[in-house]
Amino acid sequence: MLEAANSRNLEVVTGALNTATKNLGSASAEAYLDLDEFRGLHWHNCTDYFKEAILFATSVLPSE
Repeated sequence: MLEAANSRNLEVVTGALNTATKNLGSASAEAYLDLDEFRGLHWHNCTDYFKEAILFATSVLPSE
């Protein structure tokens, strides 16, 4: 998957949850996974993989 994205010149970010924690400026990104919502998104029916993908996508968004 990463190689396919790279071949299309798409930026890919990978890392552990501590990377997302740092980027989100929070004490623990993992704590968000146990909540029913994240920044207005109600994800209580989402899988853990989907939640982690959203956390990482959010953590790499520009802040300004």
